[in-house]
Amino acid sequence: MVWNASSAKALEELAGAYALPGGCWAVLTINPSPPKNAEDAAKFPEGYGYTWAVLAPGVPPNLRGHRIAGVDNTDDKHVRDQIKANPQAPSHRAHRHFPDWKEVKTIRGQEWPVDGPGIQLEAPPATPHDFWLCCMDCLEHALSELGLDMPNEEQLLAGHMLEKDFRQMQQSLRPGKTPGLAR
Repeated sequence: MVWNASSAKALEELAGAYALPGGCWAVLTINPSPPKNAEDAAKFPEGYGYTWAVLAPGVPPNLRGHRIAGVDNTDDKHVRDQIKANPQAPSHRAHRHFPDWKEVKTIRGQEWPVDGPGIQLEAPPATPHDFWLCCMDCLEHALSELGLDMPNEEQLLAGHMLEKDFRQMQQSLRPGKTPGLAR
């Protein structure tokens, strides 16, 4: 089911980076994905490509940083394998990654989980609001696994910044630079 354009526009306004408890970050990207053919329409029934990634801390933080968990509809080998194993099942790409504590990465002396393989959702999110709820469920699950509190909506939105603002902050935190001073 293709998402309603006006509600998707509201979701696009939430795109960007989010500062989270424990120095973690999350990033939301959303882009229209007009289907080129029937196969694309089956893979992206929402009509949008999206990624919600919960990231471990880093110095400076990185939008493409170490991923702990997420929800997306990008191409994923494990999801393709699930679809191939059951040809009668839906062929959409919507899936979720859970934290995998069996394979950790040490960042600044602290162990963080690696995101596990993608697990296809039963159905793609029917609306942008459903997708946002799935993102919040993913975030709450990931933070609880880390022993961190889930921020309320006000706290989450207070930590939101556009990607260009994030990149400016990231530049100011590069080693050897003094935050707030341009060179």
